[in-house]
Amino acid sequence: MTDAYNTNRKPGRPPRAGKRDEESRSRGVPAFRGTLMTAVLLFLCAVAIALGGRGSIMAAGARQAVSPSCANTAAIPDPEPAGLVADCATLLGLKDELVGDGSQLNWSVTRPISDWKGVTVKNGRVTRLIINNFHPLKGSIPGELGNLTNLEYLSLFLNELTGSIPGELGNLTNLEYLNLGQNKLTGSIPAELGNLSDLEELWLNDNNLTGSIPAELGNLIGLELLVIYGNDLTGSIPAELGNLATLTGLWLNSNRLSGSIPAGLGKLTKLENLKLQNNNLTGSIPAELGRLTKLGHLDLENNGLTGSIPAELGNLSNLTGLFLYYNRLTGSIPAELGKMNRLKYLELHNNDLTGSIPAELGNLSNLVSLELNNNALTGRIPAKLDNLVPPSSSLTSPGLFYVKIATGNALCGPIPPKLHNFRKFVNDLHVSHYPSSSLGACSSSSEPTPTPALTLTPTPTLTPTPQPPGPPRNLRATAGVNQVTIAWDTPASDGGAPITVYKCWYRELPSSNWKFGGAPPWTQCTMTGLTPGVEYEFLVFAENSHTESSSVSGESATVRVTPLAQTQPTQTPTPTATATMTHTPLPTLTPTPTHTPTPTQEPEAQTVVELPTATPTPTREPEPQKRVVDIPGPVAGVLLSATADSVTVSWQPPESGGAPNRYIVHLKPEDGGKGKTKNPKAKKLSVTFRNLESGKTYKVWVRAQNASGKGERVHASTALPSPQQEVQQSEERKSESAQAAQVAQAQELLPTPTATPTPMPQAQELTAPALTVQAAAGAVELRWEAVAGAVRYELRVWWDGLANWQPLGGDNLTGTSYTHTDLAAGTTYYYTIRAVNAGGETSGWLQEPYASATVPD
Repeated sequence: MTDAYNTNRKPGRPPRAGKRDEESRSRGVPAFRGTLMTAVLLFLCAVAIALGGRGSIMAAGARQAVSPSCANTAAIPDPEPAGLVADCATLLGLKDELVGDGSQLNWSVTRPISDWKGVTVKNGRVTRLIINNFHPLKGSIPGELGNLTNLEYLSLFLNELTGSIPGELGNLTNLEYLNLGQNKLTGSIPAELGNLSDLEELWLNDNNLTGSIPAELGNLIGLELLVIYGNDLTGSIPAELGNLATLTGLWLNSNRLSGSIPAGLGKLTKLENLKLQNNNLTGSIPAELGRLTKLGHLDLENNGLTGSIPAELGNLSNLTGLFLYYNRLTGSIPAELGKMNRLKYLELHNNDLTGSIPAELGNLSNLVSLELNNNALTGRIPAKLDNLVPPSSSLTSPGLFYVKIATGNALCGPIPPKLHNFRKFVNDLHVSHYPSSSLGACSSSSEPTPTPALTLTPTPTLTPTPQPPGPPRNLRATAGVNQVTIAWDTPASDGGAPITVYKCWYRELPSSNWKFGGAPPWTQCTMTGLTPGVEYEFLVFAENSHTESSSVSGESATVRVTPLAQTQPTQTPTPTATATMTHTPLPTLTPTPTHTPTPTQEPEAQTVVELPTATPTPTREPEPQKRVVDIPGPVAGVLLSATADSVTVSWQPPESGGAPNRYIVHLKPEDGGKGKTKNPKAKKLSVTFRNLESGKTYKVWVRAQNASGKGERVHASTALPSPQQEVQQSEERKSESAQAAQVAQAQELLPTPTATPTPMPQAQELTAPALTVQAAAGAVELRWEAVAGAVRYELRVWWDGLANWQPLGGDNLTGTSYTHTDLAAGTTYYYTIRAVNAGGETSGWLQEPYASATVPD
């Protein structure tokens, strides 16, 4: 009889026989005799005993239930790989526990496993399990998931899963991506997750997790993103996180973490986002954070930090947002902060800072928000801060539009004239507050004489009226072909009067010209007639009978949305857009005859959406919380060259997908052990791993990456020679070289043939043409020389703010010039080009230095 119910029994271990069988065998009589009923009962007993303790997959709440076998069913293709049969049985055993009664999943032995919802099979094993926002899931995470040992991608985010995270997930040593975010999980983070040596992204955010952050997470040496914000974690930040050399994002915000910020975080030189806000952190800001020169956002606000602001933070040349407010920082504002020329948001308010305002802050030409209020600053406001004010009151001019300097400080002297007359969303130095253009006379010690902090124009007494409503919440966007739909949740407060309408606005980036998108009475707005392939920015205001909403307390939401193609099956869910909270106030909107928004406080949430350029059917399932369009294809031509103690890995760029901006190369001993990872930039096509063990076999994989995601891995392996083998190989190479030289010498002595053979025709090799550009008002003119053999050319453009190069001019550029129009003044545009012949073969793209031009004002 086929052992259909024991597919998960350990190999080589037969089912355990019942006691009655043993007694029967000892007597030399058959095990099953008597009536038919007795035989059936005995058989069922034997099966139950055989299954007990043998690793059968059962739901946690009903361990007595038996998982159906997948062998000899429609679920597994013929021939049936043993590993896939086991994975199939595991999933069927998990079904009820993960989804309650399991009826929402189409997992069944009557359906091929490749058609199961959320399941991906590759090379005869289950490698991906993605069940996001599935109606949603309301069960718990079974520990038996740890039996899917070939799993590379596990995502259960945005459900209502409860219970704890099972430590058995630490058995999934091939896992690269783990996302359990936005559920209702409780308990602590298992230390066993530190065993996932191949893990690149770990998302546990927005749950109810407690306990401390395990120090074992510092073992994840290939980790790039660690996202565990929005929980109830306590304890200190482990110093071991400073070992995560490949980390680009660390989100620990909105927990109850205490203790100091480890100085070892300054070793994370690839870090681009460090978010520790809304915790209970104390101590000083480590000066070592000044080493994080790739950092774009540093969020430390709303903690209990003390001490001074390190001058070393001025070395963060790529920083766009510095948020230190609501701490207990003392000392003066370092003049070195004026060196951060990309800074847009400088928010130091609600601390205990003293001294005067450094004039060097006037060098921050990209600043849009300056908040120094509610400190103990003294002295005059530097006249150089007038440099931050836009050149005119034009609504399309970039520059500062949120200023809070005087409130809660003890400044004195005249107000710089441009700041005094400047009026956008908020300016506490405006003429309406200080008609005399002065904060009061300064004493000889530069202290102000007592004067009212605010001068108000008398107004008649008014009866109580409703207040502005709160901001629309959870702004999100879904991009379609030539349109974007914005949805949101109602504000937390209606301000004391019913909300009557919402106002939607949008603009094409990088333009500052806002357009009115509609005024629906409901919480959704669709804007049509948009241009594919262009990024747009959106915002929404709520209105009641009083006025428009305030801002979202300085917070804004930026999200990129990957739309589904029109040809997708209707049952495929639209990927959920995940908003990342940043501090991005918006400028005043362009007035239109229908509406002129004039919020008096902070700006509303914004959403950035990139529209699709076409409607192809996606070739891979969209990944959560990240873009999956234009992901690079697999790299080509991987070659390994080994010496006794090193391996050199070389490859060629992908022949499909989007252009990479870097590569990931991972090397690991075949017999296990610690691996090594390198991340070369796109123009580098080889790396060398040194100090390896001779005679050992190493596995290598290479994958391309860009802002949209990571391409498929390409694997290879090689055995390192022993030192003796290397010497022998070297001698053989020398011998071969000597023989080749002798042959070449002999050929030179041969007589020259009298007949000249007709050369075979060869295809002309294409080269990228040289490109020249010339900027004009609102446009850039591009010219290039014709390339022999080319029938057309392809252009791409990039400017600051784009995630990747964008096509330009279509696919029918047969001439040698093109004019790029409707461009923003003051923006620098970069261009590259390649040639295409009649057979569709292309040259390489024109490489750095790229042709560039800055559009004049």
